[in-house]
Amino acid sequence: MSVTIHKAKPSKKDHTKADERQLSVRLPKHVFQALKQRASEEETTLRALVLDAVVQHYGLEVAPSEKKDRRPEARKLQAQLYQKYKKGEIDPGS
Repeated sequence: MSVTIHKAKPSKKDHTKADERQLSVRLPKHVFQALKQRASEEETTLRALVLDAVVQHYGLEVAPSEKKDRRPEARKLQAQLYQKYKKGEIDPGS
């Protein structure tokens, strides 16, 4: 099987959800856990991590706005609290 990647420049217009396509992929459990851990350590999303890898490996251009965290505010807060918990900044008993 051969895969060809064509370089495409991101458009200047505002990026919308309609401009996106969903990708589903099955990964070995340890790979998925490692990616989640890395995203957590870098305080970023899996989406941004994957886009960065695509940029590095294939040389495609991805605008910073396309890597922006689009999670709802409540989910972002949950991720921030989890980071503080992992660093010992929050006592789970309080």
